[in-house]
Amino acid sequence: MNMMKRSAFGRKSVKGALVLLIAVLVFVLAGCGGSGGSSGGSSGSSGGTSGGSSGGGSSPSASSGETYTIRISYHVPESHSAHQASEKFKQLVEERSGGRLEVELYPGGVLGGLRDNTEGVAQGILEMAWTDLGSASVYYPKSGVISLPFLFRDYDHVEKFFDGEVGQKMKDEVLQASGIRFLAMVHSGFRSIVSTKPINSVDDMKNLKLRVPEIPLYTNFAKLLGAAPTPIPGGEIYTSMQTGVIEAAEAPANYLYDISLHEVAKYITHTYHIFTDYDLAINDKFYQNLPQDLQQIVSEAAKEIETETRKIVRDEAAEYEQKLEASLTKTEVNRDEFKAKMDPLYEEFAKENNAQQLIDDIMNLK
Repeated sequence: MNMMKRSAFGRKSVKGALVLLIAVLVFVLAGCGGSGGSSGGSSGSSGGTSGGSSGGGSSPSASSGETYTIRISYHVPESHSAHQASEKFKQLVEERSGGRLEVELYPGGVLGGLRDNTEGVAQGILEMAWTDLGSASVYYPKSGVISLPFLFRDYDHVEKFFDGEVGQKMKDEVLQASGIRFLAMVHSGFRSIVSTKPINSVDDMKNLKLRVPEIPLYTNFAKLLGAAPTPIPGGEIYTSMQTGVIEAAEAPANYLYDISLHEVAKYITHTYHIFTDYDLAINDKFYQNLPQDLQQIVSEAAKEIETETRKIVRDEAAEYEQKLEASLTKTEVNRDEFKAKMDPLYEEFAKENNAQQLIDDIMNLK
């Protein structure tokens, strides 16, 4: 470029210099238009505004040849349904965008745990991640409602919440508070209890040494049932039950089976006491900066994997429950009796978050 300038302005006429300069500018601009663009949130591509609107006048045009890299982080391993869903999402968006969207997958917590991923998307450090509404409660406390024990009757109830007006309003409010846009709402699962003693009523929970995660919600849940909450690391659950340190443990059926508790427990009770979600989310500023046709590709691909993954999780949950029941004696309980013990939790959450109407709206979904 410098040599061309010296040649043009050194000996050529002013007219010749102008012609040459225009030609050079046309060449440079043409080259820039076809070059690769941003690499996710690490470049200037994540501009835009956070908000509920999709697209907007500030989005690049669909004719732009710029490419965008999307990193998706999640703390679960490659054997998890979220990884399979992420692979499908990657395939769909890369094919449909003609290579303008490039997706990189980071499973197994290599970029951080659940909290790191949630904060990463909120802050724009990550373009996308798998997270949940409970984790988003750091930014919007009302979203923690999803973790209240016995809030949902079954998976159909959950999906009516996710897909209806109540759930959409919550997602919109989370978006406004955090910049996290939820694209696909998926199940992680309901939790059951395996034990060395039969559980036929809430009275059987009294003084039961129940292993729970070291999280206030779970320890309070156990205490309200009259159990003795025993927070121990996941890797010690099997030996703790085998040696009598604990008499029961609660978790989704697949986890209970994967750590072989059916070998040391005697009973299983499907209390379905707490539901957990696992959702695909995107940083809204990054999303808003995408051309509108790419926004549509991302949103539609997320909806497709949402439908498929919900079915996969539900089917897998049923399969694992059957596997556990093949080795354990299944007992039945009255969930309403258990739920009645949770009133203090509900009252506290409603008061602290002005959430009584929200709780009522969710529970009244039919």
